[in-house]
Order: sequence, then structure tokens, then C-alpha cells
Amino acid sequence: MQSRVLRCRILLCVTAITSGCGNDQTQRPDALPPGTPLVVVSGPRTGEAFYMTQTARVLWTVTDDGASLVCDVVATDGANTIPIALDVAALSGAATMTPWTLATVSPSDGYVAQVTCTDASSPPQSGTGSSGIFAVTGPPQAVSYASQIQPLWAAKCVTNACHDNVTPQARLNLTAAVSHAALVGVASQQCPSTQLVNPGAPEQSYLMFKLQGSGPCMTGSRMPKTAPAFSPAQLQLVRDWITNGAPNN
Repeated sequence: MQSRVLRCRILLCVTAITSGCGNDQTQRPDALPPGTPLVVVSGPRTGEAFYMTQTARVLWTVTDDGASLVCDVVATDGANTIPIALDVAALSGAATMTPWTLATVSPSDGYVAQVTCTDASSPPQSGTGSSGIFAVTGPPQAVSYASQIQPLWAAKCVTNACHDNVTPQARLNLTAAVSHAALVGVASQQCPSTQLVNPGAPEQSYLMFKLQGSGPCMTGSRMPKTAPAFSPAQLQLVRDWITNGAPNN
């Protein structure tokens, strides 16, 4: 009986390994039909946001068994598709940056950049890659550090012995008396080349990387670690405050 149970368990394990786990339907590169161009869109990252006065950069690479391809770069927002650049010539393996001027774009926190590349094979084959979900917002609003930003630290970051004044993680104390001085113009411990808050530049502030869960040199987990993630509106408050020069107001 024991040997029969053991055989059944082995059979179940083999079945699970060969059949996959759960409902993971993510398409992996090795699941693409042979000869299909592989498109990887590395930017914008999930959680990033841009003001309508800025230019977003769509960063992408296509890999194919052919040397040259033609690619279309678009943005989607739900059912809406916005052309960014069409019939872009691309070389296999070369990193490409496509700028997107946002002056006439409607604000939304659901944008995705999508790149579709077609090779010169016969018949032609196409592959598509997508960025993370990012936002486009209106101009920055006036924000009070004392009444709008510090309460966020108090509610989400100072609790659970994370960034308190007793055992501050990464030596970052976010209690009211010292938080502003601990953030603004101070090099990040996890990424020393980047300031925690670079006044006027949220896209170069390590604090934003940690709050949104992505960034050029982010390590570790999203902040706050033991509380719900900041909402898009809360992220925008912090972003606007930094854009306005990170005042201690």
C-alpha cells in the first residue's frame, strides 16, 4: 500500500511540473513561435508619472533573427490608442528611445506604452512588448509638507518600528521633528549616487523609487513594507511636493 501511495505522489508531482502551476498565463520568450521578434519595453516603469509639460521616454529593445525591423510605438489608455511614432526603423539588439511629448495628452493613471515590431521574413512576423502602467498628470499643485506629507509618514512609515526614532531602518528617521532634514539632499543608503529627495526632480529621487516600487537603482521592497502601498493620489502629493522644490512648509 505504501509503495502504491508513493507512486501516486510521484505521478502527481510529475503532472504538476509538466502542466504548470495555477493560472499563470504570462507569455515567456521561449513560448513565442519560432522567428517571432522579441520586444522588451523597459520604460516607463510601473508607477512612474509625468507632467503634461514633460516628455516621456519609451525605452525598448527588439531581438530577432533578422537584422532590421520596422516598429510602431503607441500608448494605450483603456480602449484608447494614441500613436507615438510609426514605421520606426530598428536594428535587432539595439536599445532605442522614442520620445513622447505630453502637452496634448489627457491626464490618466492608466497609460501603457506598446511597441510592435515586424521583421522582413516571408511571411513577415510581428512581436509586441508593453511597458509598466504609468500616469500623465496636470501641473503640480501647491503642497504643504507639514499638513499633507508628514501625515503620510506618520500613518504609513513611522509605525511598526520601521522609520521611527528608535530603530530607523536604513537610518531614515521620518518622525516630524527630523524627517525633512533626513530626506532632502541626503544620499540614499541603498543607492548612494541618488538623493532620497532631489528638490525639483522626483524622477531622480530615491524616495519616489521606493514609494512607487520601481526605479533605475531601486533595491529591496516597495515602501512602506508592512502597510498598504501609497495610492496614486498620495504618490502625486509627494511628487508635486518634490517638483515644487521640496519646501519645509
